[in-house]
Amino acid sequence: MQPSDDQAIDEAEPHLRRALTLAEERLGPAGPDHPDVAFVLNSLGVLYKYIGRYDEAERLYRRALAIKENVLGPDHVDVALTLGNLAMLYKTLERYAEAGACYERALAIFDGALAPTHPKVVTCRAQYEALRRAMNGEEAGQNISGGFF
Repeated sequence: MQPSDDQAIDEAEPHLRRALTLAEERLGPAGPDHPDVAFVLNSLGVLYKYIGRYDEAERLYRRALAIKENVLGPDHVDVALTLGNLAMLYKTLERYAEAGACYERALAIFDGALAPTHPKVVTCRAQYEALRRAMNGEEAGQNISGGFF
């Protein structure tokens, strides 16, 4: 028997919380600032955004972003992925200027690292264009609700 979506979501949080604790504790001195910790923080942020716990999602995305910028560098593709997730959160919250700034920075990183036809670039550009249309009061057209993760 397959679990329902709600059941799977309910079960995901404790697993992600446990993964975060283990990563922070077992990755040596860099544990709390390790890229694997940032990955789990980002994943937990995605879950919290999905279930409407927006303040917590933002806090987790921001912590993941800080770790990635410090450890991987400000122009790393993984930084752009978290920026994209943060932008989608800000769009949900109608914080359009902040969303736009995140998308612009993510696109600058992607454009410097990936081909223009790469799925992450295409997705980010489509989401940014949907945001711009929403800011201009136009119909968003096709809803691109996928994430960067």
